[in-house]
Amino acid sequence: MQNLRLMGFIVKSKIQKFFSEEKGAVDIVAIIILIGIAIALALLFKDKIVGIVNGLLKDLPDTKDIYNVGE
Repeated sequence: MQNLRLMGFIVKSKIQKFFSEEKGAVDIVAIIILIGIAIALALLFKDKIVGIVNGLLKDLPDTKDIYNVGE
């Protein structure tokens, strides 16, 4: 009876270890998929993103005006 309990404990621990390792692999796959989606969206909307960034940078004051450089 004691051997049966020991075997049950060993099997239970092996199953828990298996599922914890599989969860890590699934998380990595999910992260890779999300990165791929982000890259695809960036490529799809590249022109709009560049236009927005250029517009924001154009609206920023020149740093020489802020620090009065050149006076």
